[in-house]
Parts: sequence; structure tokens; C-alpha cells
Amino acid sequence: MDDTTATAWTIEDAQRYGGGILTGSRTRLRGVRESDLEPLIRWRSEPALDILQSSTIDPPAEHQFREFLRSHASGPSSRDRRGFAVETVEEPNRLLGFVTLSGIEAQHRSAEFAIALDPSSGGHGYGVDATRTMVRYGFREVGLHRVWLNVWAYNDRAIRTYRRAGFVEEGRLRDAVFHDGRWHDELVMSALATDQGWSD
Repeated sequence: MDDTTATAWTIEDAQRYGGGILTGSRTRLRGVRESDLEPLIRWRSEPALDILQSSTIDPPAEHQFREFLRSHASGPSSRDRRGFAVETVEEPNRLLGFVTLSGIEAQHRSAEFAIALDPSSGGHGYGVDATRTMVRYGFREVGLHRVWLNVWAYNDRAIRTYRRAGFVEEGRLRDAVFHDGRWHDELVMSALATDQGWSD
């Protein structure tokens, strides 16, 4: 960035950027509050959701997941991760879930994305919007070049969401997870800052 570009940014530009970088068309990302922990823990403890989030149906103990949420929330000590609560734009303070960028690698400018939403909030486009908002934040504010994720092949709802949000499939780990006597594939998907649509 040269001096001309640096001085061309006004205080209004800065505030506009700061006020909008964590806001999408339907969702807003914000810091995690203590009151968020109980519903997030409750949603994550459901075995029907656990099978979509981890490789084994083994819901974490409340104190373990509480510490996970605290450790993944954004703050001064979170250089290798960013984590935010998700709420709706239409109804501020209506908690929808949690999004993270973890394993941030400064040299390679990459991070892993994850999202967990209230199961009753599906079908309204919140997942797509929250995903796009977090990834855009990763590109524009954190300086990432690549954001990637893993998803089980049977989670077709999540795969559709990720594709709509701009992720592309870049690989498939065959027979990576075993449930109910059957093997299931794991997909690796990514979005690059240079992909069309991420410059907005």
C-alpha cells in the first residue's frame, strides 16, 4: 500500500468498514456472551447434531464444551483463531450459533472454518449468510488467502450451504468415518480470496 492509498481512506471509510465487516444481509457476528454458552452447549450436546460435527457420536461434557467455546472466542489472545456468536439482523440478540476460523497460519494465510447453528433455524439462508460473512472477514480483516473445511459426505444440507456460500470441493477422503456398520467419505472444500465473488 502506498502513501496515496493510505491517506485516501477517511475516518468515514474506516467506520463504514468497521461497522459492516461482521454484518451480512441476514446475520451479524459478535463477541460471545456468557448467556450464549447455555444454548450453544445444549445444541452441541444433541447426538443427532453431534454426528454432523464430529467423527464419533460422543457429545462433550458441559464443562469441556464451555472451555472450548471460551478458548475459540475472539479476543486479544486469539491470534491463531477467531470465533463469534451469530445473531440475526432482523432480531438483534436472537442467537443462531457460533462460527470459527481456527488454525490460522500466518505464513500460508490459511485457516479452517466451522459453523454450528441452532437446528431450528434451518431453511432461512442464515447458514449461507453467516458463512459468507465470516469468510469475508477472514479475507479482508485477517488477511487470509485460503479458508477450508471438512464435511462428511452424508451432510448434504451443509454441503449445499457451503457451495452456495462460495466453497468448492477440492478433495474426498474415501471411507474416512464409520457409522452404523457403514463407511462414509469426508469432503475437503475451500474458498480462496481470489475466487470470484469474494472481492465485494
